Amino acid sequence: MGEWGVVMSERVKQLGRLQDRYSLWLFLGTCVVFVITANRIDINVINDTLFVARPAWTLATQGSLNLENLPAFPGTSWTFLFDGHQRTDRFPGAILFTVPFSFVIRTETFSLISSGVAAAVACAGAVTLMHRVLLTLVPKKTALGAALVLAFGTSLWSVASDAIWTEGPTMLALGLSMWALTQQRWFLAGAGYAFAILCRPHTAVFALVAGVWESRQRRSWLPMIKVGVVSALGFAGLLLWNKVNSGQWDIFPGTYGGRIASATNTNLHLLCPASRDLRLFAISPFGVARASSRMEGRADMGAIQCHRWCGLSRGAAGR
Repeated sequence: MGEWGVVMSERVKQLGRLQDRYSLWLFLGTCVVFVITANRIDINVINDTLFVARPAWTLATQGSLNLENLPAFPGTSWTFLFDGHQRTDRFPGAILFTVPFSFVIRTETFSLISSGVAAAVACAGAVTLMHRVLLTLVPKKTALGAALVLAFGTSLWSVASDAIWTEGPTMLALGLSMWALTQQRWFLAGAGYAFAILCRPHTAVFALVAGVWESRQRRSWLPMIKVGVVSALGFAGLLLWNKVNSGQWDIFPGTYGGRIASATNTNLHLLCPASRDLRLFAISPFGVARASSRMEGRADMGAIQCHRWCGLSRGAAGR
């Protein structure tokens, strides 16, 4: 390698270290804000998050999936009986993600502190990974601005980071896959998809499209095989969890069995519901089209476009 090559190599390394530093500060900054503003007190709020946080706490503190002493709320659609015990029917990804936080932040009685921190970390990680992906597409200032809009101008802050909804861990998993695709790290992309499937089974569509696209663009079967094989582990883990939790080799056990549509809802009207908070989409179909025209020849653009377009629907990573 000549002198010019050495200089360029050193500059690339310096740029990488600078990006790592920016990413670290972005992660820490968003994480602190998310933790401070998360719901860590009101355990009387009865929604999906309670039935993710509670089993994570019982697993970490008691090594059990039984939700003993949990009131049987009239009309609740989040639990079912298995061998005389109440069990959650929430998908395992968000629960398993929260377990380490519940183990480290141990409380004698159930609280939302550990799950609130878990939600904050997941969302901050998702924003940081999205920022790293954006750095491969647009200038640094644009990437940072888009990441901040994603963090604080969408329901990622008002909903996903407020409590341990499935949005946070799912976005983290998909963000990991998106970044891995830009680095041509197929096994890592598959690992992200596998975890996303544990959070929401229908995210397998992303793995399928990304794997096929990458193989087609590169005229090689390897990307599709590597992404597909590792992603399939997500379904294997989901089936195993449901066998342990409900006694069934099933993808949609418990109450989801009769309302599968609610687990995979991607209706178009969810994009801008008038009853929700102000939503500013940092990434729109128009932005994707413009990025596509500016990034001619980028083999991974199709996969990124797919993620971004589908990600506009709450069903892609929503509850």
